[in-house]
Amino acid sequence: MRILKITEQIKDNMLIVSLPEEFNRKKVEVIIIPLKEKKRKFKSLDIISINTEGLDFDRDELHSR
Repeated sequence: MRILKITEQIKDNMLIVSLPEEFNRKKVEVIIIPLKEKKRKFKSLDIISINTEGLDFDRDELHSR
């Protein structure tokens, strides 16, 4: 048995799901679970990076504060 889990947008109260060609079943069960809207502005925090090249960290100085 193959199970697909996808997230789709509802447009005009309609949901259209495209199935891959290898999914050859003619009858399926559909369960619709509403998703909560995320409050953060970034889609992913992975897009944030910090270049620490050339920085020296003195552990003793850091812990003395």
